Formats: sequence, structure tokens, C-alpha cells
Amino acid sequence: NVPGQTNIIQFVTISSTGNSQDFGDLTSPTQAVPAATGSSTRGIVAGGQIFPATTNKIDFVTIASTGDASDFGDLTQAQQQAAGTGSQTRGLFAGGEQPSLSNKIDLITIATAGNANDFGDLSVSRRLASAASSPTRSLIIGGYDGSNDLNVIDFVTTSSTGNAIDFGDLTVARFTPSAVSSSTRAVMMGGRNPSDNATIDFVTIATIGNAINFGDLTEAKGNAANASDSVRGLRMGGGNGNTNVIDYIMIATTGDAVD
Repeated sequence: NVPGQTNIIQFVTISSTGNSQDFGDLTSPTQAVPAATGSSTRGIVAGGQIFPATTNKIDFVTIASTGDASDFGDLTQAQQQAAGTGSQTRGLFAGGEQPSLSNKIDLITIATAGNANDFGDLSVSRRLASAASSPTRSLIIGGYDGSNDLNVIDFVTTSSTGNAIDFGDLTVARFTPSAVSSSTRAVMMGGRNPSDNATIDFVTIATIGNAINFGDLTEAKGNAANASDSVRGLRMGGGNGNTNVIDYIMIATTGDAVD
């Protein structure tokens, strides 16, 4: 494998604490931040870089089992450093670069394998954004526009198609925040601006408005992975100086993250 690329998939049980375990492998070793989303049954991984080229590949796994990923279909264009989110039925992949910055939002139906379709456009072309969702809305959060770290939060109605609308601003402009959500709240953990930071802030998804301070991570990190079960949110790894630490927060409360 090319250094920096990996096909490894790991898993944790979110409601407990403990170290991750091996799940299986992606269809190809990948780098440059593929986007991910999923339903309660399927996990989806899209885009990234299969060195040296950006890829349009979409993989999926069945979350309740372990095993290797299978081919799902293709994005509308090769894309890396995009943001992934959606609902129980739809997956959305927003922004990224290929190599120019993109404002495109792609759409898939999670339960049905096939190629992505066009959903609409972001308010700002960007890469390295994060995303979160409620059952009805999807938020695209922060990112980098090629010159500036962004505090922009966009939203779309996931069940429709169309261009994103401005939601509000982060408390700190940054890229690669680790975003998690419940049915009511989105919480954004860490990120880079341009150094790693420990900021956690949140918004109420059904409203519009600026983010509010939530607390701090146990360590200042960006470029991390994230997951949630609507109760707990996890920030996993990340950092310019790499880490294997997993933090968690309780989404419904406020306060600092716990190891």
C-alpha cells in the first residue's frame, strides 16, 4: 500500500467505553478524507484519493455484521475531502475538491446500491467541512475555501433537493470539526484554524442561528473521525500530531469531553 493510504475499518460500541476493534476492509486503500454517512443498517464511504488519483467510488458495509465493504456505485464526480451526512433513507455528500473546490451536493438512497444524483449546491465552495443532521435537516459546517477557514453553517431539507441556505456561524472559524448529532442538536468538536483546537460548540437543528459554546475536548485535535448514536458523540483520533484517543460527549448536555 502507498504510505498514508489504508483500507482498515474499525468499530466501537458507542454506548460503552473501550478500544476499537477490527471490522473489515474497504474495497481499496484510500486517503485524503473520504466522506461517510449511513443509516441504522448500512454504513457508506464515498470518494477520497486512491493514490495518485481522486476517486468517485462509493463503498458500503452492513453495520450489524463485520466484514469487508462492497461496491455501492459512483459519485457524480471524483471527490476528496467532502462532507457526508443524511437521513435514515438518504445520504448526502457535499463540497470537496477534484482538484478545484466544489460546491456540489450529491444524493444517494442508502438502501439501494447505485450511482449518486445531483442534489444542489452549497452557499460556498469548500473542502474539509463537516456535517450533521436531524431526521429532516442536514447541516454542512465550516471548511476551507482555499484561502480562509470558514465559520459558515449551511442547511438543506434532506428529503428535498435544492441549494443550501445559510444557517448561522460557528463560534470559531475552522475546518475538519468532528460533527455529531441527535434528532435536535448538532455538536461540533475540535477542528483546525489552522492549528488544532479543542473547541466544542452546538446548534439546535430545527432553528437557525449561531453556534453556542458546549465545552472542550480532552486534547486539541482536528482531522478526526466522528460517530454518534444520537445520545453519545465520539471524536476519534485526529491531529497534526496523530492520536488514537477517543473522546465522548453527551449530546443533550453541555460540558467537556471525557476519554
